[in-house]
Amino acid sequence: MASQVQNNKDYNHLLSIWNDYFNKPAKETIDLQDNVHNMIILFYKLFQENDSIIEYQHTPNLIECKIDIQQLFKLIDDGEQLQSLFINDPQDWINSISLAISSLNNNKKVICRLHNIPLSKKLASQDIGKYIAIMGTIITTGSSKLLLERACFVCISCDEYEKYYVNSDGSIPKVNQCNKCGSSNTMKLDRNRSDAVLYQKIKLNELQIEVELRDLYVNCFMSGDEIIVHGIVKTIQDEQKSSLYVKYIQAYHVKHEQINESFTRHEIKTVNDLAKNGELFYALINNFCPSIYGHEIVKAGLLLSLVGGSTCNRNASHCLLVGDPGQGKSQLLKFAHLLSTRSIYVSGTAVSQCGLTCSVNHKNDDTIIDAGALVLADNGVCCLDEIDKMQSQHYALLEAMEQQTITLAKSAVMCQFYARTTIIATANPAQGHFNKTKSLIENLKIQNTLLSRFDLIYLLIDEPDMERDQKLSEHIMNFHNMKTSRIKFNNTDEVKTPNAYRTLNERLHSNQINQELPYQLMKKIIAHVKNIKSVLTLGAQKLIASYYLKIRQTAFGMPITSRQLESLIRLSQAKAKLCLRQEVTEEDAQFAIDIFEESRFDCFISGLGNQSTNKKGQASSINNSKNIGTLSKPKQTQIFLDELHKVSLQKDSYEFSMEELKNTARKINLQVGDLGDFISKLNYDCMLIMRGNNVYELNYKR
Repeated sequence: MASQVQNNKDYNHLLSIWNDYFNKPAKETIDLQDNVHNMIILFYKLFQENDSIIEYQHTPNLIECKIDIQQLFKLIDDGEQLQSLFINDPQDWINSISLAISSLNNNKKVICRLHNIPLSKKLASQDIGKYIAIMGTIITTGSSKLLLERACFVCISCDEYEKYYVNSDGSIPKVNQCNKCGSSNTMKLDRNRSDAVLYQKIKLNELQIEVELRDLYVNCFMSGDEIIVHGIVKTIQDEQKSSLYVKYIQAYHVKHEQINESFTRHEIKTVNDLAKNGELFYALINNFCPSIYGHEIVKAGLLLSLVGGSTCNRNASHCLLVGDPGQGKSQLLKFAHLLSTRSIYVSGTAVSQCGLTCSVNHKNDDTIIDAGALVLADNGVCCLDEIDKMQSQHYALLEAMEQQTITLAKSAVMCQFYARTTIIATANPAQGHFNKTKSLIENLKIQNTLLSRFDLIYLLIDEPDMERDQKLSEHIMNFHNMKTSRIKFNNTDEVKTPNAYRTLNERLHSNQINQELPYQLMKKIIAHVKNIKSVLTLGAQKLIASYYLKIRQTAFGMPITSRQLESLIRLSQAKAKLCLRQEVTEEDAQFAIDIFEESRFDCFISGLGNQSTNKKGQASSINNSKNIGTLSKPKQTQIFLDELHKVSLQKDSYEFSMEELKNTARKINLQVGDLGDFISKLNYDCMLIMRGNNVYELNYKR
């Protein structure tokens, strides 16, 4: 390296600020045999000619300089030798760069921030003292303090002062004699003249290592932030055991992590072809959790929740899966967890309120805030399995689900964290199986204040169905034996309902796309479409507004408020995003209405006797919405039987002629194909008992 430095110029002025950056004795003149002196001269000359590689940020007291280390290596002829010195002793490297830039800027204090080095997946003992880069999520933030860097001692005899760097363990050095007058025991610490910097400690989740932040980085990051840290790995002696040392990182460059999921050319072509043909959304549904047979409506709702909307208040669309054991709720939840770029999975049987939100701890006069699952999942998904088991923590979810924040007020600490997370949860009935004669609240023991915050609630009930059970058993056997393609598992028979009026479930079945998408590609697609800003067209606005006004007049089971209107907007925006559109069309709005109607029926009609009443005391049911034709056949069947029960109470008889059955079906706009076959199926299931002469009796005890 000495060959690069020509001793034809006096560089001794560079040593005038040596003590500001080095904790070593300063020499009077430049020594070309000293590698540090050579580095200072090399960087001084290099930055004189290539000032453009430095990204300056000026503040009143110092200059912050960000440098891409890969660009710096390219500008140096002896790059390999210099890189070796950087690996072995990065502190001298950083101090030499800072001193050189400071000399070029009127000796103003400089902080050097080097970045763009490969990320380290783990830390070993060989990494101590080296400059590394790691990525992680902040789980703990400490309070900001002042850290003494150089202690100033004043001689009480001659009034001269000298500055000394603090020891490596943080202790203040002992100075007994004045170097000016030679007096002993006259040196007194002057705190006002000492050099101190802002200081804060944070802890990363992935490697469970503490990071030391200084200067401008203090109070810039919060618990839950995902960051990339460049710094030097150091050790400090444990407070309790003298032979034990703890690793930490002194950060020099910190930035928020930017997840860039890059697509290959083949993936771009596949996605564009599917989007051009309007098949992307249905292909994602077909490839969502292929181990679970059916449940296309639930899978579509989960995809909409993962993407979210583009509103100014909150973008998260929360989803709840309720049902009997063995219906695949946890598998669907884990697949949703797999598809999110930032996701936290929590089991309701092993979580506390602090584990969900945040906690405050005090250690050595330091206040430490530990982030919980909702804070760590900021701008991501929090998957809560068995939410019914965490009843004491339900109230902790209310603020996060609606205001998207977590407010902390305990132990003299007042702060607020972002919790812009989508909550996807599962729940089991309190009695093991869902009781249709009871409401959803009675089955789950969950308050309505929490249920009303979910945009979609799906009920998965285990009911015997010969045709479906046969296909389910074939699906499971084929999936485990790997005999057929996973896309073929979701195929169903041809829909018998006329195309003019098909249910949502039938429409999803009829749009089977035989395009296999690996979950890695699905993850990239969801991460990409989340950034699309979709806007409602005038037609979509009118359609959603008219539907909202209609259900406000015919509300059943739950109050219809502006929350439901905002849910419809978010769901329609998510549908447009999954089709790679920036405009929400009437088709997107209608799909959001249909899937919301399915969820609305699931949750608040749980058998006879659970119908709500309107202000006049009259029974109110979902058939007043005049939109039951989009519901699945089992749900239309239940509405039809509920309507027959209401008519039977009016005429005081459970017997109906075929003509009365047809009039009732026409009144509620029943769409189940051939009505005669439908009545025969009800007779076979003992819901309508044939008494002869085309007279049927309603079996109220069904």
